[in-house]
Amino acid sequence: GRFDDRAAVDPMRNRLKTEADPEVIRSLQLALARLGEGDKSAFTRPLATPESSVRYGAIQDLRYINDSTLAKYLLPALDDAGEAYMIGSVNRAVYARVADAAATLVVAWYPDEFAFAASNTRRYTDDEIEQVRVFLKTLEK
Repeated sequence: GRFDDRAAVDPMRNRLKTEADPEVIRSLQLALARLGEGDKSAFTRPLATPESSVRYGAIQDLRYINDSTLAKYLLPALDDAGEAYMIGSVNRAVYARVADAAATLVVAWYPDEFAFAASNTRRYTDDEIEQVRVFLKTLEK
């Protein structure tokens, strides 16, 4: 999927018919979604869960799929202050929140809509998160 080669679609679909390993099945489904095939909603549904780790995993999946039309599904993640990944040093542990990961993805997909840049290494201010929230609400219409 990451090669963005549509010639891989049929071989991946054929492999899905016989594959038994759940991890391989999931990887094939992700790759197909990235190539514009298959059910992308399976990768947006986990964003509605209250579990931060599940939401963060879904954000990572959407980053891989790289389809900005899915951005509107990130709205619930902007309220998630759960720790997602470390951005500080081992001596000074600082964590980006799930909300930061969601904001980073939205800003990366729509950089011209914001006065600040996407960054995996910072926590966004409440105002910046709110700007992302307002923007995502315009996509819901």
